[in-house]
Amino acid sequence: RAMGGVGGAGSARVALLGLVALLGASVCDGAVYWRDQRAGLTTAQKGLTAVNGTIYYVTPGRAITLSFDALSTAAGATVEVALTQGRLPKGATLTNPAAPSNSVSSTFAWTPTADQQCEYQLCFTAADTTGASSTGSYSDVAAAGVDERCVSIVVTEQSVSLEPGAYLDATPFLPSLTSACGWSIGFWVKPGSGDGSALDMDLLTAGYDKGPVTTVMHTLKWKQTAQATVVHGVTTQSAGVFTAFEFTDVTSGLVAKSPAVYCQLEWHFVMITADKTGKITMYVDGAEKFHDSPSGRAFTTPSVSSITIPTANYAGDVVAAVTGETGFFRLGTYDITQRPFEGFFDDVRVYGRVLEAAAVAKQVFVKLVASEEVGLVGYYTFDVGAQAGRTFSKYALTLLAGSTSDGDTTGDGLTDSPVRKTDVVWGARDMSAVGANITDLSGKGNHLTGKTLDGNLFFQYIPSPVAPACPASVYPEVLHVKGGETVTVSGNSFTPSPWLTCAFSLPVAAGGGVTHVRASYMSPFQVTCVAPAMPAATVASIEVANDGVRFTDQSVPIYYLETALAANATSTASVANAKGLCAAINGSAGYTLSAWVYPTGASSAVPGTVPGGGVLTLRGTVEKESIQIAFWDSAFELGTGAISNYVDDPKQTRFEAAMPGSGLPNAGWHHVAVSVTAAASAAGRMATLYVDGAVVGIPVKLNYGPDNIADCQLDIAGKYNQYPTSFLVGLVDDVQVWGKALDACGVRRAMWGDFETAPRCPPAGGVVSADPRADLKARFLFDGSAADAVG
Repeated sequence: RAMGGVGGAGSARVALLGLVALLGASVCDGAVYWRDQRAGLTTAQKGLTAVNGTIYYVTPGRAITLSFDALSTAAGATVEVALTQGRLPKGATLTNPAAPSNSVSSTFAWTPTADQQCEYQLCFTAADTTGASSTGSYSDVAAAGVDERCVSIVVTEQSVSLEPGAYLDATPFLPSLTSACGWSIGFWVKPGSGDGSALDMDLLTAGYDKGPVTTVMHTLKWKQTAQATVVHGVTTQSAGVFTAFEFTDVTSGLVAKSPAVYCQLEWHFVMITADKTGKITMYVDGAEKFHDSPSGRAFTTPSVSSITIPTANYAGDVVAAVTGETGFFRLGTYDITQRPFEGFFDDVRVYGRVLEAAAVAKQVFVKLVASEEVGLVGYYTFDVGAQAGRTFSKYALTLLAGSTSDGDTTGDGLTDSPVRKTDVVWGARDMSAVGANITDLSGKGNHLTGKTLDGNLFFQYIPSPVAPACPASVYPEVLHVKGGETVTVSGNSFTPSPWLTCAFSLPVAAGGGVTHVRASYMSPFQVTCVAPAMPAATVASIEVANDGVRFTDQSVPIYYLETALAANATSTASVANAKGLCAAINGSAGYTLSAWVYPTGASSAVPGTVPGGGVLTLRGTVEKESIQIAFWDSAFELGTGAISNYVDDPKQTRFEAAMPGSGLPNAGWHHVAVSVTAAASAAGRMATLYVDGAVVGIPVKLNYGPDNIADCQLDIAGKYNQYPTSFLVGLVDDVQVWGKALDACGVRRAMWGDFETAPRCPPAGGVVSADPRADLKARFLFDGSAADAVG
């Protein structure tokens, strides 16, 4: 699947060999161009090639056929169409005519399957036997530059959208709603308008007309209700206006009502069952009984509500018993004078038997296989819409909020396509369903019909949570390991669902594991979610599931990185001694200072040098007492004192450990460390410099240390002692302060953060080694939170 930006003209150039008049149009002699509906082409030259960037929509199981028509003007040349970006989906074909010609109509054909729901981006170029490729532009047929035609094919499902006053006539299955075996009706519904204003709406209405009298038998409504917080069966709080599903048996006046539904503008699954004893059970969002989370922030509010009515009240029984009546069953608006229904329906199923709770639970996120369902008398997926005789809808371009377009996919100035909108889901009206015969997939012939009392209804490419989501890209692509940042995932087939979920998966090399977080619906093309923290820098993959469970194979990478301290020409980060830093490393075991550093530039120009600055400096109020690891003149060095020390204390010298090439600016990250034995040790303050884990130079004895530096503190980055106007410019990370003079092995462990408390291979007898972090007195990771520093 080639997910990426839809391309435009390619980078190659085609030589223009002179203009000729061809059937009244100016084209290039020896050129190849697309036959489409552009101005400047005669009727004979025009063809069916799509405008660059056209987006086609198709439902699984329906064929999509596209023509790519091209012409070569070179004498004796023949032309072919080829796929130049992306790859053909499984089962798709691109066929050029068997007989070579200078004018061809190549055919792309594909019938996608249910498991191929996603977006496919494909680009095509026409080329002839002289080597010329399709050229031109929409404004100038004779323009130079390769004219590559790129299209997107979105495979997704449809639902039916009802404006106020529209309804689906479901009367054909009314006779099945009897007490003989019971009955069940289930469906996905998204009630409410875009702003949530439409409340107290009719969802289902069953009744009959006899002469001038209309009798309503059963209703299901979306009604306003107060939110109730229930703890151990006791209502502890009731506040705010929410909505709930309410089934009413009009004859008996009995009502089955769900608790308040928190997610009002999202899809919900409702199943109503009726058994042979008169028990009506309403399931919402599964077969679980209502339960509230302690915080009252449950993403979904599943519930089971029931009443028992006389079986003689069942709509099918009533219609069978009453003579001279005309029964009716509607999904959507019943009474136009009341609050008419507004919203979406999808995946409606009707059984001539009662379903038990276990069967209801299994159906929530499942597309039915009609031939395997017992007692199924009606099944409607609404994947049946057609526009202008086609089995797919196409969009010329993406329309942003506030802009306009004529929906012209061919460039002939005529509107031939709706426009995909990205601001709100309600913007696109795909294919009218008024008068449409909606096929009963159960095979029983109980087809539905789209009707209206006032408003309109449409088939739309807006799926329910049953459909798989298809992520294509994410922004931002790079995050900090601490997480907490909101990311936007773009793609297709996202749906407003209480279960909408992002999954962040780690590769096996990084420890594996998956973190699920709730996603927020923005549009059919975008969702947002808050990225979780990761234990270390890594790459994770993001998947999206509309139902929170079924994540597709389509995923996008997101990169987790850490941050570092960025030092500029005047900056110094000081670790003050307020908590006794120097006292903590003034022990009999010595001390070690280490850091990762990436020099990126110079802050001053000293003739004959590549300037730099300090990396780590143990500094007091007297300059000559300082101890510094510095980057200077393309090398890392260990130095003491300041330039004035050469006069004040001739014994203080500058010890340089040059690393040819490794210390050059922008040469990458390097690890530096100085390990110093204790003042009271036999060797005294003996210092060893390490660069990238290896000893450089020879150990040197220092005159000062934490035991005798007055007002000791640690400076990170900052000035170079020998030239106080020169500062380090670059990055510093993972500064560590140890209360021990680490040996070469210890420095390498500090370098790579290898602080496992037990060895990989336990020693004989199972003795556990000491915690290698026991002597770590302070560590600074510069990752933006209190957790990035210890000690």
